[in-house]
Amino acid sequence: MSLFTARSRGGVSDMEKKYYVVYPIQIRESFGRLYLVGITPQSIENSANKQIKPLIFAIDRIHKKQIDEYEPNDIEANSISAHFNYTELLKTLDIERLFQHSLGVFLGSNPKIIRRYFTGWALSHVVACPLHSSQTKPVYFENVDVIHLGEEGKGKLVGFVTLETYNSQELSFRLASYRDFSWPHSIGIHGYPDRIMTWDFEGGFS
Repeated sequence: MSLFTARSRGGVSDMEKKYYVVYPIQIRESFGRLYLVGITPQSIENSANKQIKPLIFAIDRIHKKQIDEYEPNDIEANSISAHFNYTELLKTLDIERLFQHSLGVFLGSNPKIIRRYFTGWALSHVVACPLHSSQTKPVYFENVDVIHLGEEGKGKLVGFVTLETYNSQELSFRLASYRDFSWPHSIGIHGYPDRIMTWDFEGGFS
């Protein structure tokens, strides 16, 4: 498979097109966008005993794609045939292990244990739509006075979950979307003692 990807260098009209030849491996979803996971023939040739690193393309930024029996032309004189054994390549890449700790399409090296409290609509949402496959079932606490919500005396149902994933912008963005209705375990079950908050990676405010 050969394809072009469009990369923005500024405004929407100012686009840089870069040419890649890749073996398509998988389509993944993240935040409602679809991504193509592909491997270049050169990365396989040069892998030896090293882990093959895939390339990831947002499908909506692929400017042009070509799927055929690939024949190198003058521009791509050093390219090789695009015929490949998908089953064997999938085993070599071990894609499930590769993305085991990923949230969406982000790849990292050292996964982190995330411990969070959730309440209100955020608790309902995280139960219905887990952040990650490693997310545990909530441990529930009833009638909790969540200080920073400013509703003293109105006991809340609070749930505590853990998950193991990479330190990534995707994780921070998802946790930030829960706003005041989720906070780090390190803060404590009752939430923040005041409303002065700044963002940190743990997905909470400190």
